[in-house]
Amino acid sequence: MRKLFARFTFLFAMVTLVAWGVLLSARPAMATTSNPPDKTANLVVGNAVTECKQIGFDNGFKVEGKAPNGIYTVSNVGTITISNSDGKVFDWISTFGIEAVLVKAGQGFNIYYYSPPSFGDERLYAFQSRDISHVTFCWGENNVPPQPLEVEKTADASYTRTITWQLTKTVDTPSVSGNRGQVASPSPTTWTVTATKSTNLGGYTVTGEIKVTNPNGFPVGFSLTDTLNDAAQTQADIDCPSYTVGANSSVTCTYTASPSGKTATQNNVEVTSDNPNVNGDTASAPLNWEEIVVGDESVTLADNRFSYSEVISGDKTKTFQESFTCPSDVSLYVNDTYTFDVINTATLTGPNTDISRNAKVTVTCKLVWVNETATGRGLPWSRVTGAPANWFMYTAWSALQNEQTVDLIAGQYYDAGDIKATRNGTTSITITLHNGFRFANVSNNVKIHPMSAPKSYVQPGAYSVKRTASGNSITITGLSNTDFYAIHVDVQRLLP
Repeated sequence: MRKLFARFTFLFAMVTLVAWGVLLSARPAMATTSNPPDKTANLVVGNAVTECKQIGFDNGFKVEGKAPNGIYTVSNVGTITISNSDGKVFDWISTFGIEAVLVKAGQGFNIYYYSPPSFGDERLYAFQSRDISHVTFCWGENNVPPQPLEVEKTADASYTRTITWQLTKTVDTPSVSGNRGQVASPSPTTWTVTATKSTNLGGYTVTGEIKVTNPNGFPVGFSLTDTLNDAAQTQADIDCPSYTVGANSSVTCTYTASPSGKTATQNNVEVTSDNPNVNGDTASAPLNWEEIVVGDESVTLADNRFSYSEVISGDKTKTFQESFTCPSDVSLYVNDTYTFDVINTATLTGPNTDISRNAKVTVTCKLVWVNETATGRGLPWSRVTGAPANWFMYTAWSALQNEQTVDLIAGQYYDAGDIKATRNGTTSITITLHNGFRFANVSNNVKIHPMSAPKSYVQPGAYSVKRTASGNSITITGLSNTDFYAIHVDVQRLLP
């Protein structure tokens, strides 16, 4: 605590000490933690008024002994409280202004002056630091009572409206299938994209500053209560750099309140003084709630597969239909199957939003083969006398010699491949299939029966030469040299 008064100059103190016959060398040695007096003097000891008038004051109150701790009542004036006294050093506060304190020990007084009048001081001690014999408090006619603490405040109220977006992407038939060159089924497939907006209110906060001012000439301890006027009477957490406000100074504190909603319209603070002689104060501040938006009010919903883009500010569902055609390129198919995935991605974007979702359709395509019976182009069986109604044909050597090519006809209508032959001691026949045909996956799919002339029908199962072909070509050697050859091939034809 710091006394607010004008101290005498050292020169004035020297003159006064000499006038009272006190040697300067007799001035007490003062501890650094004690409060040095403004003057030391030899006064005439008497009652309080007698002693106070010697230094220019008309009123006084005297406490006998070693400044015993206690509250002393001054009739029609107020109270004086002595505390922390050990008989040599003490503190004091009062409910009215004190202009001087005389601390007596031995043959002299330590004099403490206060201008303007003070309501308290600390660490006062007696003449020559001896044991205190008595203390006299002096004042004039114009005393000012302790002034109440003053409090003022600010209040900033805010809450957060948090916007979140969700995006889903679905497809009603995730798997479709079909044959080469055809539209896969089921068809059409429907893609659905859905954007959903949600809003959450929270983060209700009231913050501000509280300023406590002490207009008195002595420090005052204090406490604070800060409350909102909502139903819960939400109290704020307060942080002050000090809970003692110095003489004629201020302390600024900060606070934060976290209510459950924004129903409060006012913020109230009350400061309470630790000094029973100093009143407190109250203050209020209105609350104007500020909304802080976190997230995006509007976003862009897009599906690039369908060249769709739209700015939305609320829930949105969009559907798109699509059909899938199996490719005709046979080279894509492995083991008669070609599978591909169609992935469709939708996006939802904004300054604070970046979402993508996708769905997938798996398309399975098949090559379709039909079984056909193929023979070498030649003499139709129907032209043979007595032949049954059969389209089977017989190939003449004359059509094959000289590296000529004979068509392999499947199902009477389809050119399934070429037949060539060579003869060098025996006859060799090579059958090569065209694209879109393959040898059937059965045993003995190639049968040849040499004959001189087709006179009677021979069942293919009775043919003399049987082979199993794969790939797209086969050469059969060691055949008898005859004028005709019955050639029977089991093939499969690829449907377009």
